[in-house]
Amino acid sequence: MRSRLRQLIPLLFVLAVILVGCGDNRDLRRICIVHTNDIHGHVTPEQVQGERVGTGGLAVFAAWLEEVRRRNVRAGVPTFLFDAGDIFTGTPEGALGKGREIVRLFNGLGYQAVTVGNHEFDFGYYSLTRMAQAAEFPFLGANISLGEGSPVDFIEPWVVFEEADIKLGVIGVTTDEVPFITLTGNTGKIVFSDPTKAVEAARRSLEAQGVRVILALTHQGLEEDLELAREVKGLDVIIGGHTHTLLEEPMVERGVIVCQAGSYGRWAGKLDLWVDPAAGTVERWEYELFTNLHGAYPPQLETARALRELEKKLDPGYQEVYGLSLSELAGEDDRESVLGDLIADAMREATKTDLAFENPYGIRWPIFPGKITGRAVFLVIPFTDDLVTMELSGRQVRELLEQSFTLHKGMLQVSGLKAEYDLSRPEGSRLLRAWVGEDPLDDKEDYTVTVNGFLAGGGDGFITFRQGRNVRRTGVILRRALQEYIRRHTPLDKGAFPLDRLIDTG
Repeated sequence: MRSRLRQLIPLLFVLAVILVGCGDNRDLRRICIVHTNDIHGHVTPEQVQGERVGTGGLAVFAAWLEEVRRRNVRAGVPTFLFDAGDIFTGTPEGALGKGREIVRLFNGLGYQAVTVGNHEFDFGYYSLTRMAQAAEFPFLGANISLGEGSPVDFIEPWVVFEEADIKLGVIGVTTDEVPFITLTGNTGKIVFSDPTKAVEAARRSLEAQGVRVILALTHQGLEEDLELAREVKGLDVIIGGHTHTLLEEPMVERGVIVCQAGSYGRWAGKLDLWVDPAAGTVERWEYELFTNLHGAYPPQLETARALRELEKKLDPGYQEVYGLSLSELAGEDDRESVLGDLIADAMREATKTDLAFENPYGIRWPIFPGKITGRAVFLVIPFTDDLVTMELSGRQVRELLEQSFTLHKGMLQVSGLKAEYDLSRPEGSRLLRAWVGEDPLDDKEDYTVTVNGFLAGGGDGFITFRQGRNVRRTGVILRRALQEYIRRHTPLDKGAFPLDRLIDTG
């Protein structure tokens, strides 16, 4: 038996050589892409809804990033760092310098490209130009122009990196809904074209330059990213934002690797690609999701120092205590919520109207049990938006409720109003009954209504508010109205809001 095995060994060796010769001996190059999205100014450690351990903030992320880069340098692997937009709106730190302080932090971390998000326009067009001037990285937006294809001089359509014999092209695009989800006038003369067509045109231009590995850095949402993967050939990777979707593993759509890493700095993605530089093809990939928890890494000293200096610039008023919460008060996008009820009540109480409406996407953070400070209120309502009063007919109120029950932009939060609806019915016929106070909603009756300035301008597509009569800007800032409501009604408890205003009967 042993003699037979010795006779077979040369044959097995030859067979192994043949198999190796028939295998894949291409010299692949590895590149590493680290990505974030929708940080919204959340750069300091903070409590997280439903979690015992809070986030570590940007300094812990920086420490993890430093380790990734160190490992990659030893392995001869280039590391890229990208963000898919909405970098500053949401916190007092983000509001400092109207986003420029966050840009400086990004400079320190070595970001190499950031796509323009819709919230980059929250302080207006001119403010975005100042952010771009402060940035040591390009802001990307291939579908952003001044009309008829005229470029915006501080926004690039794409950027090309050449590392490890690989040309990597990064195309940025932003949702074309920006004019409808931003305060009227904030985008100036900017025009947002179709993102898919813009990516296709950019891809062709990049391929004409010999760029074979192409990444789309998008701020448009997961469903739109999957559609982009289906519509545009030649893309290798899509890194997205806007919908705050946490993908623990990338989705693969028609061979395109689609990633999105949640929001608020709680996660970051690391995508390693093995590329054939001769063919310009991605042969394989691996993914790691970093969860940014307090204590996950010792804070990176330089970033921690920069954050301490940033904290010194904050208004001491953010530490003022307005009241106490006995329970966690949270918002919801697609149903009535305790926090939505509270905010709508604060609006109506401040203006003494019959009704009040608040858009759910304007509620950005929960109120946690304990002291409610100015900072806590800012996190809930980070937009400096005033209250607007108007008159609407019962028929117009009915139209707004029907639109709200489509859930296309979430469910409007209400005060002074109760409604029953059935989401299983066709759109336009989901409202079953409605009452103002104890009386049925009367189509012919006029009602006084309070909304925020965003909704008053038809924000999120609720254009019926633009038809209001006797419109008056009160000058009362919504955030201030909420602070005073908390002061008058403390302590707060979710039991005071039994969720009986918007009832799904389906």
